[in-house]
Amino acid sequence: MNNVEIYFQDIIKEKESVINSFEKNVSNYFSEIIYFSKIHKQYENELERYTSLKFNVFRYVKVNENKISEIIVDILKPNGEHGQNSLFLDEFLKILEIPKINKIPTIYTEMLTRQHIKNLRKMDILIDWSDFGIMIENKPRYDDKNDQLKHYAENLKNRYGEKNFVMVYLSNDGHFPPEKSISKQKREELEGKKQFIHITYNNELKKWIEICINICQSEKYKWFLRDFLDNTLNNYLW
Repeated sequence: MNNVEIYFQDIIKEKESVINSFEKNVSNYFSEIIYFSKIHKQYENELERYTSLKFNVFRYVKVNENKISEIIVDILKPNGEHGQNSLFLDEFLKILEIPKINKIPTIYTEMLTRQHIKNLRKMDILIDWSDFGIMIENKPRYDDKNDQLKHYAENLKNRYGEKNFVMVYLSNDGHFPPEKSISKQKREELEGKKQFIHITYNNELKKWIEICINICQSEKYKWFLRDFLDNTLNNYLW
């Protein structure tokens, strides 16, 4: 066997050695992945036994625009069944950059307004301090009606005075109200006076609920808030 043949035989042996080593390393790698995957699954199952992390009560409850508004009202109420007094309301005011108001408000859902019979409407949420009010229009999926926000602005002005109200427009995807609901000129006028605030599900609402979860001292209510947030973001963002 000449030197050239020996040289190529050595190369072939080295190649086979590298391939065998690679195959062994790959086999070990995937064996470790399978092992750790099994360990992770066992840990996940054990954790689920004590926490039920995958369970969400809203899977069994039909939640629509009105129900979301009702839940937001219950969270906001200082005397609500959550037992956290005004903590959640105070944090909501911070999100809106409105100074804390040291009075207990009355909070309504589907508050009737009436200029005259044909203009009977319902505000989704009204936080009423008697001399100051915050109206929240909740729009997870639905379009505004003709002159809807214009009518609300007029009603709030009559109820609280020129400067003592704020309109909050809560939308799922960041859209602004259409001009048929309130003119752009009127909306921008109110925005300039900080009387029209636009917030969204994925930003301000999410941030507020996350803060509520962190400061809530009731474990039971914390789980409710987590489920609500998870359900709302999964079903009303598109």
